[in-house]
Amino acid sequence: QDYGYQNHLFGIASQLVEKVTGQSIPTLFQNRLFKPIGLNHSSAGPINQSQKGLWERIKDWFKKPKHNIATPHHVIGAKTTALPISPLMYTFNGSTGVNSCAHDMGLWMIFHLNNGQINGTQVVSEKQLAQMRTPHVQATNLRPDDIQFPAIRISRVHYGMGWFLGYYGEGSTKVSFLNHMGGFGGVRSLMTLIPEKNLGIVILSNFGSMRVSMLPEALRNKFFDLYLGLADKDWSQDNLK
Repeated sequence: QDYGYQNHLFGIASQLVEKVTGQSIPTLFQNRLFKPIGLNHSSAGPINQSQKGLWERIKDWFKKPKHNIATPHHVIGAKTTALPISPLMYTFNGSTGVNSCAHDMGLWMIFHLNNGQINGTQVVSEKQLAQMRTPHVQATNLRPDDIQFPAIRISRVHYGMGWFLGYYGEGSTKVSFLNHMGGFGGVRSLMTLIPEKNLGIVILSNFGSMRVSMLPEALRNKFFDLYLGLADKDWSQDNLK
């Protein structure tokens, strides 16, 4: 009846899937999505932690990572400080805890622009994709100055299944979009697609969190303003205010 964002049921759905299939979410993600699409640098769950005992994993949380990964950052006092990767990121597989990179997220974006196909193989059915992209509830409680969905450019925001749906632009220059963002302590992500233009953008940031750093939204808006030829607007300054 009313829109209110939450992650929990994705995690609960994942637990049901694990019981039905007898496989873990990290294994299912690898076999059903990552491998077929070619996401060779992506994984679910703590990196290289699966074979370690609990005490070894706890000790590793306080060590400097040895992998080629971007660590989270946040402002502590007046200094931007690197943070350890929190184990809380991986508490609820299916809702949080996917590790990826710009290259793989680009492939993920192309996969969705190709309506669930990769190299001619239909990985996710068009019927299921259509269900995900069907508006199920309208986000009627957004403020006009909401910096995720600023009313000056974004209208008719709905939620489907795992996608925000709406229109970007103004006047006669409006295009429909698919969008989703992520955020945790020290990290942000954002992907927005405009299928009718075969266009999309992925932005990853290792600073801030939701409602702390909205730089990805500012960059996305600037990108689409330039592409669509809309009036120039200083989104970064708006977000700073």
